[in-house]
Amino acid sequence: MVSESILLEEENRLRDLAKSAWAKTMVEFYYPPLEEPNFVFDYTHKEGFYIDPDHKWQITMNLANTPEFLKDEEFIDYYYAISLHEVSHYQVIPYDGLINAKLLKAAMTYVNRNLAPIVVNVFADLIIDYKLHQKYPELMEWELKETYGSLSSRNDNKFSDFAQFLFRSYEKMWEKEITNDKSFTKMDTVVNRVVNVIKKDIEDESTWEEKVSKVAYHMRKLTNDTFTLMGVGGILDEGKSTRQGPGGQASYEIPEDVLEIMDNPLENKNSDKLEEDNEDELRQKAEEFAKDTPFSDFGAPAGQAGLFIDGDPLATWYRGIAKDLIQIRIFEEKPGGQMPI
Repeated sequence: MVSESILLEEENRLRDLAKSAWAKTMVEFYYPPLEEPNFVFDYTHKEGFYIDPDHKWQITMNLANTPEFLKDEEFIDYYYAISLHEVSHYQVIPYDGLINAKLLKAAMTYVNRNLAPIVVNVFADLIIDYKLHQKYPELMEWELKETYGSLSSRNDNKFSDFAQFLFRSYEKMWEKEITNDKSFTKMDTVVNRVVNVIKKDIEDESTWEEKVSKVAYHMRKLTNDTFTLMGVGGILDEGKSTRQGPGGQASYEIPEDVLEIMDNPLENKNSDKLEEDNEDELRQKAEEFAKDTPFSDFGAPAGQAGLFIDGDPLATWYRGIAKDLIQIRIFEEKPGGQMPI
């Protein structure tokens, strides 16, 4: 049994290596306005990154499930790869609350509001890692292979259907073999449909909303079958954990291999959620989102994206749609009558 002092020493070593990788990531993104993560060893969480309510304005980086490596450089490379991915959520897609809300609304065309973040996160993950693979192909392939190998050794090579879908999607996006597991090809029907949608005109960001809607359509059965609502006193299946849905009103059963591959798929990530004192900006974005959104489609995506500052969604929506309808004209007296100035 490893003594507590040795475990603490090892955790401190890994924390220092993760800090080095994070600093390297900040250079890559030209020092974006993100604080250094809260580095933890939380063995109750499978996720590598999440937002801890006790550290609301800071990303939490969980190092508890790091694969085993022999060299410090390998740990740094692994942390660098996953940090590049995590920061891309705040710098590339969804980027901010307005884009996040638009993508959630698109996903809700075919999946219910609580499951919409899953579709958005899958879409964002594949866009992000396609771009990262273009720049760092060897690093990204190595990181995913290590993640697969670590999971495989711990779960006797048993993977959930959703995890198989994710690995096959990466293989199709990158056109590279990652798992060497032919049984994963059973997911190819939905994988091919999703990947074909995403890769078409992949650099055109104006297509994101339309694509998310199509991805939601293709993923709807897999998503509904995988993420099941947990009732009070429900018994968890082996290899699964529960996470609260958006708004904390319901809990869902999630395969633990999915949590390790893509973190919590029910969590909405965007840069506005990490900024303090940005109430005016959020209010403007909420009103902007309202302009092209019926009220029936407004509350859920805007709320999940963190755009609500004022407590009344209806008042926010009215302000948004009224902005282009109200004209204020100022008149002054002129000798020949009134003239607008």
